[in-house]
Amino acid sequence: MGNAAGKREKVVIACTVFEVSKVIRPIIEYEASKVHLIHYTDKTNADAKIYHEFYEEVVSQIKDYSSIKEKLGKRVEIMEHSEYRTSDFQKMLMTVLRILDSEKALNKDSEIYVNISSGTSEYISAATIAAMMAASMNSGISLFTVGTEPQGYSTYGEELVKQLYYENGRPVGLTKFAREPREIPMFKISAPDKSLVKGLKEFSMFDRPVTANKVIDVLMDKDLLTVQDDGSLENKKNKTQANIMRYRRNFLDKWIEEGWVGKREGSNKYVLTEDGQMIIDTFYPEDETMRNRMGVRK
Repeated sequence: MGNAAGKREKVVIACTVFEVSKVIRPIIEYEASKVHLIHYTDKTNADAKIYHEFYEEVVSQIKDYSSIKEKLGKRVEIMEHSEYRTSDFQKMLMTVLRILDSEKALNKDSEIYVNISSGTSEYISAATIAAMMAASMNSGISLFTVGTEPQGYSTYGEELVKQLYYENGRPVGLTKFAREPREIPMFKISAPDKSLVKGLKEFSMFDRPVTANKVIDVLMDKDLLTVQDDGSLENKKNKTQANIMRYRRNFLDKWIEEGWVGKREGSNKYVLTEDGQMIIDTFYPEDETMRNRMGVRK
């Protein structure tokens, strides 16, 4: 059973195929009280037994962690989702969306973390889209990835990699025979407004917190901000105030709402956040050269 409405619950969604640590570590880090595990085992295929063994190992480790939490009056609830193949994009999209919808219906204050570091490529793509779609309508939904410690790969070492992923001395990879490509349905997920990102880039160029007027000067110089003076702005003070109001309405308030800037501790001035830097790195290519390199064929 879910927690009573109003009590914040931490929920993790993950897919198990061949990963264990990348599923377990976040559950512990986020102190999850509920875990939705997505997996599939074809009972008619004897070779598919190995997938279920990975799932059972994940469940076993979650139960071990839950037994520790129970001593503190807490526990971890496991929800299994095994109705559909994890290689079916549309079914994975539907599954993750249903989980997100049901959790928010149970408790709108729940914090839901979607793991896109494990599972099939179809699950990872679907989970990313589902989380972004749901986050546009609900708060408290996050995507996350899990890195691997140096030399933490179970296939570390040239000889072992060649043993597993080579055939007759040539690289083959995890998949030996691929099926035909299947197109994925397109969904409208809005990218950040270009002017907001361009303005954020200009804001990020200051190496220390600055006044609004300094940012406004740069934005106006870059033709990102204009003030429509209909003649009612009689003096310099009124024009300055109008500039600040327009800057806040068109840029600063939106940056704050998105979490791209925040107040520096002990100061009234704003600074770029990690999320803001990520938005710049993702949606603002440094120059045309970088954009061209993306199409270079080797």
